[in-house]
Amino acid sequence: MSACTITGNSDMYGLGIRIGFYMQWYGTILASWIAPSEVPGLRFSNSLFIFATFLALLIQTIKKTLRPIDTYITLLLTFGGCLYFVPVYIWRCLVCCRSQLDPTRHPRVHAGPVFSALNFYLSLYRSFSCGSGIMTSTGHR
Repeated sequence: MSACTITGNSDMYGLGIRIGFYMQWYGTILASWIAPSEVPGLRFSNSLFIFATFLALLIQTIKKTLRPIDTYITLLLTFGGCLYFVPVYIWRCLVCCRSQLDPTRHPRVHAGPVFSALNFYLSLYRSFSCGSGIMTSTGHR
């Protein structure tokens, strides 16, 4: 039986890039409790990091050097900062969407315009690229 190996694109999601994403996510979460005044700066640096990764994803897609799994992993890293909302959505279901018990009703730190705009553009890209045939399993448009 032959071993199935997948060589990943270390330029897109290598160990250093993944550690950078994870540290920024955890740093932002912890800073919202420990030092709320530092959160806008962390969000801005995270937005720049996401923008650079997203730009690299676009360039690699145009050059047709990415496989679908590379795009998927990179988009997971790009949108991973929003995964902390999953427990909030579960909580909303458990309390039947009562606004008095919603933890996001009174946020401790407000998102800035750059953070909001970048999240908006990334969500547009994801919604239009998932079913639009940008990259198929054979790597052709």
